[in-house]
Amino acid sequence: MKIPIVRLNMLKDKEIEFAGRRMSAPDAAVECIRPLIDGADREYVIACGVDSKHQPVYIEQVAIGTVSSCTVSAPEIFKAALLSNAAGLFLFHNHPSGEPEPSQEDKDVTTRIRLSGELIGIYLIDHIIIGDDGSYFSFRENKLLKRCRKNSHKKIQKDGGKDNGNDAGEIQNDGQLDGGRL
Repeated sequence: MKIPIVRLNMLKDKEIEFAGRRMSAPDAAVECIRPLIDGADREYVIACGVDSKHQPVYIEQVAIGTVSSCTVSAPEIFKAALLSNAAGLFLFHNHPSGEPEPSQEDKDVTTRIRLSGELIGIYLIDHIIIGDDGSYFSFRENKLLKRCRKNSHKKIQKDGGKDNGNDAGEIQNDGQLDGGRL
């Protein structure tokens, strides 16, 4: 049996201008991403990896869904982050309805992606839902995203994945830290 030896490379598709140097606040992050999904007729999920100073190192369209949902997985979200040596991640998606208020599924997926990122050391800094007319919902601003904790992987192993803090909902680790539907 022969085992293939592989090498992974990222291919730069194109570049966009970003006036700021850092994604230090949700409005700056939205300013960068909004042009990519403004007026979209279906849900788009976009990941933006940042270095330790919150300077963007890549932007990737992770998934395209329907008018009301989009299925995402942690491997797809974190693949480019790993390849680009990102220290953190901003996750974005739009609501074609124009209302950026998160659904329960949005909250559940955010928590699962946060836990997945903590396991591999790439922290979810914020999940931002982009609506119409400049509106957005930041999980971080609305205190639905806990601050990153050192050794959080120990907590996940110790209590079976339950997160009973005041986060974006209680998570039951059913063996799948794969994301879900937004």
